[in-house]
Amino acid sequence: KIPGWWVWFHYLSSFKYALEGLLINQFDYRITCEYNVPPGFVINEPCYKTSDEILFDDFQISIGDKWLNLLILFAFSMFFRVVAYSLLWVTHRYKIHGRN
Repeated sequence: KIPGWWVWFHYLSSFKYALEGLLINQFDYRITCEYNVPPGFVINEPCYKTSDEILFDDFQISIGDKWLNLLILFAFSMFFRVVAYSLLWVTHRYKIHGRN
């Protein structure tokens, strides 16, 4: 079992949002399914399961999260760029002033 203090950590993973975006993109169509009927019975109409139903029932993902996932990935990108720039700036300042 996953400890309670660790459960929220998946929100900090950029892979979560990228995978959800790919799943939303993949299931952007209607899927036919077959009925479970005894032999000898014929049902001519296919059942349809929407992409919303598939993603929410199986993965707890909403189609409306597509743009939110993209926005979060963009925010991750900007955050890491700012961190990288800050670290480069700090190390450059230390090297200019002779501190190692």
